[in-house]
Amino acid sequence: MTNFLFSPLEQFHVLPFSLSFLNLTIFSNALLVFIILGIATVIYPHTFLKNICTNSGFIVPSDTALWVELIYTTVNRAIKEIVKSKKRKYFFPAIITFFLLILDLNLYGLLPYSYTITAQIIVTTLYSLTAFSGLQITAFKLHGLKYLGSFFPSGTSLVLGFLLVPIEIISFFFKPISLSVRLFANMMAGHALLKVIAGFLWNLVNSSSIFSICHLVLLVILVILLALETVVGIIQAVVFLVLICIYLDEVFNLH
Repeated sequence: MTNFLFSPLEQFHVLPFSLSFLNLTIFSNALLVFIILGIATVIYPHTFLKNICTNSGFIVPSDTALWVELIYTTVNRAIKEIVKSKKRKYFFPAIITFFLLILDLNLYGLLPYSYTITAQIIVTTLYSLTAFSGLQITAFKLHGLKYLGSFFPSGTSLVLGFLLVPIEIISFFFKPISLSVRLFANMMAGHALLKVIAGFLWNLVNSSSIFSICHLVLLVILVILLALETVVGIIQAVVFLVLICIYLDEVFNLH
């Protein structure tokens, strides 16, 4: 118990849970994914079922439905502004699914006794590779081998191409890495900082010295950091959305 309270990295350990009645062992990160998917499957459709139909025939959305509609319009607007192709509408379901999944995982990770899945590099790498691989398959279906010409910038001389092509190839492979590392690093650093401040706060509360009054200051800081980490979780989901849209635009418009 002591290690759990005062080790800022203990919260990122993957714990196994044995389901003896099913003869199955499931890990904490996979368990939380199933829980979040189950909650989302219930909540999102339920928000629209709670809409109120007035006597005049107009449907008045509930408060939660307004939030879901705000997310829908935000993602739709981002895709329209970034992706310059009429075929972008076919990718809207996949993009909003990625956005909602990462947003839910980031926010649910802030709940007490929860688990931050996006603070695991293997998980963020899996999400980024899945999205990036889908984009590359789409690119080859649209352009065929012509897609390889995107590694040779237009208007570049052949001599300069020997320098730019390797740079383009390296930057190409760094795209999914940047997607995964950015999300992982921000979530892990923020949650570790929260745990460090909470550990100091716990020590001061149990201290009999005159400095124990300082725990009130740390409590205010902890609340501010918690609010800041909530904003960071939302921003990271938006950043993932924007980068996916940028990469999708590059798929449609090679140069």
